[in-house]
Amino acid sequence: MLYKLYGLNKYWLHNAIHFAKDKLLYDPKEEGKVDSDNYIYLPLSPKYSCDWFNDFCQKYKIATDSTTAKVLHFVYKFFPIDDPFMTENNNYWEYVTLVRPEMLQLYKILHGGRTRFRRNITITYGQKSITVDKELPWLQMELERYLDKYLGVEDVAEAEDELKTLYKGKAGPRQNIETARVIWGTFHLLNMTNESEIPQITSVSKPHSKLVAEFLILLGWLPKYESDGEHVRALMNYYKKKYKTIDELIKPMSYKLSPNSDMTYY
Repeated sequence: MLYKLYGLNKYWLHNAIHFAKDKLLYDPKEEGKVDSDNYIYLPLSPKYSCDWFNDFCQKYKIATDSTTAKVLHFVYKFFPIDDPFMTENNNYWEYVTLVRPEMLQLYKILHGGRTRFRRNITITYGQKSITVDKELPWLQMELERYLDKYLGVEDVAEAEDELKTLYKGKAGPRQNIETARVIWGTFHLLNMTNESEIPQITSVSKPHSKLVAEFLILLGWLPKYESDGEHVRALMNYYKKKYKTIDELIKPMSYKLSPNSDMTYY
């Protein structure tokens, strides 16, 4: 259910579970409390408050033993679940947030003109500059081969879409993808007809929009002045028109790696 609603696959949860347990084992005060046979450990959100969640459920008349309450309680407790690969691999983080967007910009410059290559290009390094490719576009050809291999984008439109989706926006990509998960998953959770399937949403109601908005406020991801749910409702209507599944929704929001890298260093 967590996968169908929120896009949480078993591999991702498995890594998060081991990451949380390893953190406990490094803490002498907590080491003796770890019981791997009977408990599953996940990183607890620093914003978690049992009283706040109970007040939320009471306000919206959500029974504490219902499927809705159980799923929302899990999401509230553990979202965002830290990916240990993101937190421990600085090289990965540097590549996806600093290097790759510059490579995409360079790709756009090289492929965005009417002609394939320019006759002259100027490279500026500090206070000095040099003009190359005067007769043969050797540098442009090498840059093109490198970017075509390591970026893995098909054309300028795809590069522009990645730049727009992942590297522009006040909230930042990490916040955007987590918020999208919660909006999509919670709307479908509220529209479930039974516990075994997730129906297609036919309408995005105002009451549901308000509930999802207040849940995001509870998570600390939405300002309180947006509690009317209109912003959330507009987002969900947009998601509903453009995407059919949670995978289709979050795929463009996920950081991309080089599909052809033959090195461990990005």
